[in-house]
Amino acid sequence: MGIVKIKSIMSKVFNIFIFLIVVASFLFVKCNSEYNVDCVQCITKYDSIAHKKVRPDIVALTVYVTINSENPTVPVILYKGKVDVNNLNNTPIIRRKTLTTSKDTILVTAENNDYTVEATYLVKGKNIFAWDGASLNIREIKQACDSICWAINGNELNVQLGYSTLGK
Repeated sequence: MGIVKIKSIMSKVFNIFIFLIVVASFLFVKCNSEYNVDCVQCITKYDSIAHKKVRPDIVALTVYVTINSENPTVPVILYKGKVDVNNLNNTPIIRRKTLTTSKDTILVTAENNDYTVEATYLVKGKNIFAWDGASLNIREIKQACDSICWAINGNELNVQLGYSTLGK
């Protein structure tokens, strides 16, 4: 074999090696989504009896509403699950609450569930209903942060009025 042929084979082997490193790095980052977490927002709960960190049993859902002169308070209903607005009788109500600020929290059990919120507004003498849903996802983070904690996703529900869609 000539030196030119050996260099060509070595070049191909080197290119394949680099390609495999790039693919393996991508798969590691893609598969380990634990590193895509904001550790400041990660929740930690310590069980003093078991002497270890445990999954939280309650989490806060944040609800955003529009508070204005026509709606100084906004009644909301939080449902467990996805809601069929034509058949509300089959959807369990978790909580009814009248909000007085544009951002409020409702505490729920820490389960990976779907939640739906309904807000009722009065606009120009007519009732307007706003709906939003979210899928609460709680996942344990073991390596990305300084210590074991739980990341909470899907805990925000936005039922603010969008005046551009209401017409005049």
